[in-house]
Amino acid sequence: VTTRAGFHYTATDNFVSKNLMKRSPAEVIAAVKKAGLQFDPKSNTGIVLHLMGTIRDSGKLGFTAIASSEKAADKVYARAEKLLASL
Repeated sequence: VTTRAGFHYTATDNFVSKNLMKRSPAEVIAAVKKAGLQFDPKSNTGIVLHLMGTIRDSGKLGFTAIASSEKAADKVYARAEKLLASL
């Protein structure tokens, strides 16, 4: 999706991984930060996590990947998917 400001984003509210059931929201946030995927307001690139209250119960969360182009947003999204599935 392209916004008026020229930012692009790709999002899900239904990312599910059984591995996430072993993790707390804090652990997931720390892993995203360590991987350099957290949203950076200076570059307007990265991911924003949401719906994290169900991680331990269902292994489910949502995230939005934001970047300056559709291709870049899709790359950030793919990196986040790979990271979150591997936790």
